[in-house]
Amino acid sequence: MERPADAVPHLERILDRHERALGPAHPTTVEARDTLAATYRHTGQLEAARPHLERLLGDQSRAHGVANSRTLRTADGLAEVYRSTGRLPQAVDLNERLLAIRGQVLGPRHPDTLTTRTVLADTYHQADRPRDAQRLYRDALTDALREYGPFHPDTIRARRSLADTANGALDDRPRAPEQPQRTEPRLPHHGP
Repeated sequence: MERPADAVPHLERILDRHERALGPAHPTTVEARDTLAATYRHTGQLEAARPHLERLLGDQSRAHGVANSRTLRTADGLAEVYRSTGRLPQAVDLNERLLAIRGQVLGPRHPDTLTTRTVLADTYHQADRPRDAQRLYRDALTDALREYGPFHPDTIRARRSLADTANGALDDRPRAPEQPQRTEPRLPHHGP
């Protein structure tokens, strides 16, 4: 199979067979779900990827914990799918949880924490929360200056994003249409 889209029917059959033979929580089934969700995302089939990512996030959270690197990568992917498909409240909620987890586990200055903060700021902006976005962009700029210096690409991006939100220049970004809110699976809340 030369194109990822050609693999989708094959991967769907593999997942179905594993679920029937091994059960939905078996590690081989979970891996098959991960592969199918990644292929859906890669081919732009975000609505098809979403339920698999939601299920995968729950399975990984239970099996490995919410701070596991695979669990966090799956949560990042799901948050991006939410954001790209207009499920902005779910994207904000998941990105807020990711920032809290990474800040607690990795520390506030870790590059993954800094990236998550910027992604959350972008999501706030897309969700028409410019003050929240500006606050996080300001924090991102302060951190990037301290950690990387004034000429690092992350510093330049943070400076530009902060200036753009202050000037309203990001208003030409495409915004996803409003979607009705639904209850979606979440990372389990641990701690205060």
